[in-house]
Amino acid sequence: MTGERAEVIGGARRPRLLRILRIALQVVVGTICFVLVATAAFLVYLTTDAGKERARALVEARLRKQLPGEVQLGALDYELFGAVRLKGLRIRGLGRIDTLVVDELEGSADWLELLTDDAIALDDLSMRGVLIDLRGSAEPSKPKKPPEREPAHEAAPERHIELRHVAMTDIEIRTRAPGSRSVALHRVDGRLGLAGSRIAIEHLDLDGDGWRATLTGSYDRETTAFELEASADGARVSDVLSLAGVGTPRSIDALVTGRLRGTGTLEAPVVAGTVLVTTVRADGGDRAAADIRGRLTPDSLGLDIVVRDADRRDDVILRWHGSIPIVVVGAGPRIDPIRPLEVRITVPERAVRDLTKYVPPSVAERARIPRHGSIEADLRLTGSIYRPAATARVRAEASLLEPTQPRPLQTLDLDASLRPKQMGLGFDADASVLLEAEPGGDHLVRGTVSATFPRSPLGRGLDGVEYEGAFDLGPGSLRSLPDVGPLARVRRWGGRADGKLSFRGTREDLFAKLHLEADHLGSIERHLPSAIPSGAVTELLPPGPARGLYDAVVDVEIGEHASTLVVDAQLEDERLAKLEGIVGIAGKGFFRQIRRGADPSIDLTLVVPSRPLDTLSSIRSSFEDLPGVLSGYFRVRGTVMRPVGSGALHVTDVEMADGSDGGAGLSVRIDDDGFVAVLGVGESDAVVSPLQLAARTSRGDAVRWLRSDSNVSLRVGVAATHVDLRRIIPQEIVEDRDGDVSGVLDGRLRFDVDLARRAGMTTVVRGSTAGTISLAGTVPIPGMKRLCDGLRLRLSAQRAGALLEGWVATSRAAKGRERGRRQTSSFAFDDLGKARRYLALDSTKWLCRSRITRPAAST
Repeated sequence: MTGERAEVIGGARRPRLLRILRIALQVVVGTICFVLVATAAFLVYLTTDAGKERARALVEARLRKQLPGEVQLGALDYELFGAVRLKGLRIRGLGRIDTLVVDELEGSADWLELLTDDAIALDDLSMRGVLIDLRGSAEPSKPKKPPEREPAHEAAPERHIELRHVAMTDIEIRTRAPGSRSVALHRVDGRLGLAGSRIAIEHLDLDGDGWRATLTGSYDRETTAFELEASADGARVSDVLSLAGVGTPRSIDALVTGRLRGTGTLEAPVVAGTVLVTTVRADGGDRAAADIRGRLTPDSLGLDIVVRDADRRDDVILRWHGSIPIVVVGAGPRIDPIRPLEVRITVPERAVRDLTKYVPPSVAERARIPRHGSIEADLRLTGSIYRPAATARVRAEASLLEPTQPRPLQTLDLDASLRPKQMGLGFDADASVLLEAEPGGDHLVRGTVSATFPRSPLGRGLDGVEYEGAFDLGPGSLRSLPDVGPLARVRRWGGRADGKLSFRGTREDLFAKLHLEADHLGSIERHLPSAIPSGAVTELLPPGPARGLYDAVVDVEIGEHASTLVVDAQLEDERLAKLEGIVGIAGKGFFRQIRRGADPSIDLTLVVPSRPLDTLSSIRSSFEDLPGVLSGYFRVRGTVMRPVGSGALHVTDVEMADGSDGGAGLSVRIDDDGFVAVLGVGESDAVVSPLQLAARTSRGDAVRWLRSDSNVSLRVGVAATHVDLRRIIPQEIVEDRDGDVSGVLDGRLRFDVDLARRAGMTTVVRGSTAGTISLAGTVPIPGMKRLCDGLRLRLSAQRAGALLEGWVATSRAAKGRERGRRQTSSFAFDDLGKARRYLALDSTKWLCRSRITRPAAST
């Protein structure tokens, strides 16, 4: 009974277990089927437009996490488990500048790696239309706290990136330098890899416009070990410098061909190479070539450079030989201050033209490089940084002051040396300079400079330097100065000049004295026609000692607390004027004040002693018959940039036609409002004169006008209130005339004018007028003995211009013969620009004279 029951029970268990196994199997199979169906559905979804857009968004989000800056991805296309294509990839950095733009990118890779792992391995990556702009950079991220070190067993796996083949076409690289240009590359092809800290470049080829460069090597970021081999064939220097953000002149470039090899670490590198640099000129001119051989080791740099003519290899222009004890440590290289160094630069004696012909004319003109004569130079530096010794010798007979002119040539002789002191620490330096206006002629500058350094000037620069010097300026004829720039204006004065300059100081201080004497200025040489050569001047002068019109003495001293200025000018042994005063720039801390852009205070006084006007006839012959006595006084204070002051010139002791004691005057005032000048006639004080001519401009316009070509707004006014003509005309002018001067000048007229000065020429830009002024009476005709009877003249403002309404007059000679002239004339202008003119003339008994005949005619 019991056995039967057990068999029944056992028989019941087997079917239940089978059912459970069958149910479990169904669940597993169902799950697998669901996964397969879901995966198939997902893969099908990925091939749809919505799936690709979803994948594009996911890729863009991942790029934003891994790349700095704002990332945009235009489109994403792919073949399932095949190639991936991206379009319109754009990374934007600071200033919303596109740092990287890729028009099209296509690559093939292991999809499982891309979707599931941080490692990236691309079998083939090609890009077209690439723009790399170095002016923009990624948005700066907030500094993060350095992560704590994790236990060794929890260390994150190192990132692995392998680009098995990279190819780029149509690449443009822009740099941040304003003067640099973008660099275009036709093709970049290479194989790169990043495994942990090691970067490997199996090969990287760059093809530009007519040049090619290759690079292979590796670098370990942890150990700084590197292996490098680079070569270039016809690479342009401008491209290399532009990639580094440095601009180059457009008129000249250079091609580089050479090889470079390096091994070791950044702390102990060994790099050697040979390079040939050949200049290329836009104007197709002469080219130079530099052979450069160098070797860098952990403790020295050897460099030899020979510059030659590119077409004549035996024509050596310059040699450089150097052995510098460079030690590469830390963040960058430094020079070992104890180990010996040697540098020598030699320029063999040769014509300047042989050197400057390699420089484009536009560059030579801007740099004012001499183009004529000869030059040689030799510079040597030995010893060490702590204890150097140096010599420099330069000899030149060249167009130093007027580079484009073949004559005259100036002679420069410079010898300088630096040497350690015989006993104790410190160094002595001295230099002698001789600059002659012409070879064997008058010297312009001759003198010596000496200095002492408590420490090496190569190590501590000018720290602690004390120097002094003395120079002779002249003596020599100003006619011997080169006819160029400011010297051309000086040489036209003729005469001679002689001066001495002495100075002493430190790195911050400067104390100096200048004494300059000039005589015979403005002599007959000044008035000779330009066609007469300067060498013939002495033959035209009368025998005996030459005597000029002006003598001048200039004294300038930079003292400890301020500077003083004295200019004393004489005219034919009598003082013409004296300018003296103080400029508030101290010798103590002189260079510090200059670096800070100091605006020193000034207190200057100009005194014009009393002297008859006719004694100035040697300046201008028309002064010979002028009556009166001239005197004046001006004082200017404030600062150099913002001066304020006032002064006046007076002409006194003039008998006027009405019998009064009168004259003329000029009053000048400079203040914060601007510059005002008033010319008065009738009184020696311009402010109370019956006839006044005034001019005004702002301070800013006046400063710009004095400094350079610019525009200036000027207001000019004429004022006279029923002025008797005899009150403003000197008696000497009318006393020999037959008849009396009479009449009235009345009215006010104002001109507002904008002037422009360009290249020494002043033109009227625009202007306007206001007011009326009229003249009626009998007036003398300037330069003649005649009187003009019944003159009626009226000048009035009309709209934006003025109208000269004309006159009616009759002239009468001294002997009483009358000749009538009736003239109606109009002269109108708008904005002082386009003028409209009308002239009508009616005259009788008009006398025409000739050197041959003396016919008379009347109309």
